[in-house]
Amino acid sequence: MQGYIVHPTYKSTDEGVFLKFFGRFKNGKSFLATTKYEPYFFVKEKDAKKAEKQEGIIRVEKSDFKDFEGNSLSKVFTKIPSDVADARHNLKKDGVKAYEADIRFTNRFLIDHEAGMLVDVEGKESKGERVDVLVEDAKIKPASFTPSLKVLSLDIETDRKAEKVFSIAVVCDGFKKVFSDRDTKFSHQVVCKDEKDMLEKFRECVLDSDPDVITGWNVIDFDLAVLKGRFEHYKLRFDLGREEGEGEIRVQPSFFVSSKAKFIGRAVLDGLHLLRASYVDLPNYKLETAANIILGDKKSLSFDDSFVGKAVEIERMYRRGDKKLLEYNLKDADLVVKILEKSGALDLAIKRSLVANLELDNVGASVAALDNLYLRELKKKRIVATSSDYSE
Repeated sequence: MQGYIVHPTYKSTDEGVFLKFFGRFKNGKSFLATTKYEPYFFVKEKDAKKAEKQEGIIRVEKSDFKDFEGNSLSKVFTKIPSDVADARHNLKKDGVKAYEADIRFTNRFLIDHEAGMLVDVEGKESKGERVDVLVEDAKIKPASFTPSLKVLSLDIETDRKAEKVFSIAVVCDGFKKVFSDRDTKFSHQVVCKDEKDMLEKFRECVLDSDPDVITGWNVIDFDLAVLKGRFEHYKLRFDLGREEGEGEIRVQPSFFVSSKAKFIGRAVLDGLHLLRASYVDLPNYKLETAANIILGDKKSLSFDDSFVGKAVEIERMYRRGDKKLLEYNLKDADLVVKILEKSGALDLAIKRSLVANLELDNVGASVAALDNLYLRELKKKRIVATSSDYSE
């Protein structure tokens, strides 16, 4: 069955290392495909004996690969991916050069199988826990089709210190919901008992809707960062992925480095950064500006230009249970979806991932993209690249 890989990862067990490819099949069902694979790198054939003595190396085999100087190379297998880096370091002390010992394990597999993000998956199928289809002992081959992904846009409203969440709006695949503990009689509202209940219901909504992409406007630096803090406050697991596991947020203070969010099996893409990466030129990258220029639309409410003025008014609306606040919250989440569709920013990101053979949330990594394409061409010629060594 043909599918698009949204998030590749792996797990090391006593039985070996298992690759895990999360994604969306062409038929619309989400999937997890697993397959066993061994980590490896190369050394010169004349250094094979030294490699065999290293801790963490399980065997060394001859290969038909050569380096750029025409030296014959041996393939060195390790038990787990992290052993590759350790073995490389120890071999360097013995004067042994390691080749392709710096390739991500998931990329290694896809390169070896001449596959990118579009794959044909065959194997033992069953119902998954957080995906529609689990495919075990998967056979992976390259495929070609136009993927269609499920996108969830979220937006939150908070008090002025972002210490309490007033509401959480979600727009995904035709449905719209706003979670809040103030019953405003708004048709799209899910009434919650309190903030903790709101967070729990929001989490259930994400897991039930099972999106491939989570987005929003400044969604990592603000919305997800605040939500993570509130989940921690109530000792709830910030668990929104396709497999159990705490979500990770890495907020970057630098304008030149994008913040990152990680939920197993999903991609988190900031709508604001997608527009910038798509070279959509705007006077500024406020949501209001993007909506006005791209959609000819605007937010449902206008506030005082100052942050304090807006925060005060939002707090007042929340206290009096004004449904306009929830309408405003939901409209913001909906605008992001429409902006990404109309601008083509998400479609462009998907196309870039297909060209570079990289996952969606890594398409901006130009060096990784070049390395990926370079290594694939070398493999066709049975040539192996040297490992990067920034200490030299």
